[in-house]
Amino acid sequence: MFILKRQDVEIKSVQHPKRDQQVPILTYQGQTFRLIKSFGASQVAEAKAYWRDLTDNHGKVCVLLQEPD
Repeated sequence: MFILKRQDVEIKSVQHPKRDQQVPILTYQGQTFRLIKSFGASQVAEAKAYWRDLTDNHGKVCVLLQEPD
């Protein structure tokens, strides 16, 4: 399980290869992750459940980014 703090990652936007839109991504130790969902501070349980579903049921590598309120 990756739970990272904001100062540990670089966040930027890149152009989507097929659509006319910017895609937010984060980079951590040479690995790039796409931001797919944001949760508020009061939604910790929902964020962890979403992470578990993606990793356990779909075989995805996921990062939870913890930011101060």
